[in-house]
Amino acid sequence: MEFNTALRLFRRISAEAQDILPPVSGATAKFTNLENFHLYWEDKEEYIRQQRKKCSYNRERREKYAHHHKTPEFREKQRKYEYLKKHPDATVVPPRQSESKQPRKYNKSSFTQHITVKSKDDPKAYQRQYQWFKIHPGATVYAPLKTGDKCPQRSNLTYKTISTQT
Repeated sequence: MEFNTALRLFRRISAEAQDILPPVSGATAKFTNLENFHLYWEDKEEYIRQQRKKCSYNRERREKYAHHHKTPEFREKQRKYEYLKKHPDATVVPPRQSESKQPRKYNKSSFTQHITVKSKDDPKAYQRQYQWFKIHPGATVYAPLKTGDKCPQRSNLTYKTISTQT
């Protein structure tokens, strides 16, 4: 029996048996010719090895086209393609909005305008001022306590020590 005839017969039988058999999950081998079919059933490892050699997405190809997706022309082409894929009845793709029109991801705190240090210059000092203004929301000038002064919020704390006998 010829391969194509056998394949048609198999497809017809499997279509009729779909109602009876439980669903099958997993990879399905696809054969383009009779030689691959016989090779698969005789020696599966050899068949898999040959298929991996044929793979067009190998390391050399990946290195050759690594820069391709970073170009603005390619990104614009991809944007248009994605838009048309989501809107099949559209004939015109709207222009891209500029980056400056994008909304802020977070709301800037009102007290950050009073901080005198930039975070990238001195992160510790920035965090110190940030936390100080967070505690003192009405203040406009950073006035930290001197090292000898006691914090007014902690003046009423009492420390208890536990002694143990040995």
